[in-house]
Amino acid sequence: MNYIKNFLKTNFPFIFLLLRNVKRFITKVYNIIFNNFIHICLSSKRKGAKIIKRENGFILSFIFKNYFTFHLRPKHADDYYNLSTFAAETKNLAIIIQGNVGGNFKFLLETCKIYKKIFPNSLIIISTWDDEDKLNFNKISKLGVQIIFNKKPKDPGFGNINLQLVSTKSGLNLAKLNNFKYCIKTRPDCRMNKNDIYPYLKALIETFPIKKNVKANYRIIASSVNTCKYKIYGTTDILLFGHIDDMLIYFEPTLFEESLHKYKFGKFPCLINHTPVVAETFLCARYLKNIGVKLEWTLDHWWQCLRDYFCIIDSDSVDFLWKKKDWQYEKRFLKSYSSLSHRAINFADWISLYNELNLNWNKIDYQEKWELNVNREDLNEDLFKKKSLF
Repeated sequence: MNYIKNFLKTNFPFIFLLLRNVKRFITKVYNIIFNNFIHICLSSKRKGAKIIKRENGFILSFIFKNYFTFHLRPKHADDYYNLSTFAAETKNLAIIIQGNVGGNFKFLLETCKIYKKIFPNSLIIISTWDDEDKLNFNKISKLGVQIIFNKKPKDPGFGNINLQLVSTKSGLNLAKLNNFKYCIKTRPDCRMNKNDIYPYLKALIETFPIKKNVKANYRIIASSVNTCKYKIYGTTDILLFGHIDDMLIYFEPTLFEESLHKYKFGKFPCLINHTPVVAETFLCARYLKNIGVKLEWTLDHWWQCLRDYFCIIDSDSVDFLWKKKDWQYEKRFLKSYSSLSHRAINFADWISLYNELNLNWNKIDYQEKWELNVNREDLNEDLFKKKSLF
């Protein structure tokens, strides 16, 4: 015992330094492991606040050449505590969730519960199809959500465009019938998670009045998700906001094949300046013609239309989640550090356009171009084949 005491007394400075260095080494290794590779205690406070209320899981990540970040959103409304402090007047805002629900029912149910918290005094409309399981929708009806079961058109149209036209128009008609002034159009596989979204969107269309004398009341606001910089008339159809009358023009009921003839777009499958007249391009081009814009089918004209008739918001500004294929790669439609330019347009791009700053987007010398896939062997192959790459 005396030997141990004498040893400790004699070597205390050395032992102290050794233990301190071991502690520092362990702390360093711990921090490296738990800051870079293993993420636990995800519901603990970060800088004094919890991001989410409950989470028992963990994340393993082994990323070496890039910085890895992540973002958690509540799956269920019971874990969503944000409230909107701005209470809009009644009859001001309708949220139309259109399209097939199918396997997204549980996700949609929780979305509706969250929307009841963040869109006070608003009408929520689900416009879907009469072949859905109607018993399921009793749970949503009890929330005060209006549900429309539409009959599907015989011809769904390329990319189911006719289904979108019918279901969206049906929801808009109900909102108009009930004298609602503004409308958000979205889908059952999407969710906005930010509170006080409506005053933000309304402030935008009032702050940035439409520039030219056309047959529209306000700008159409579109999300940056899938609104493309180098794709002619490439406004997204996934998340849109506007005055109810403008939205009725955007989704006027003429079906796809008839519209191609009516608007002189050509016979399906048609390409104008290497751009397929389908999906969101078809809707955007048709809307522009309906409000009195002469289409030029060039990138310069597309950027002018963005400046004059639309407003593009960052999807993050409404905390947007699109739970579709590869949905964990949240920035897949927004960021591409391996290309000369990001594909999507964001609010920073748009506000620069609005102020007519010379962005020199032509410097990239790029346009998204397609051609007909004439050699496709079966109907599962894409009809249009992209031929342009950054």
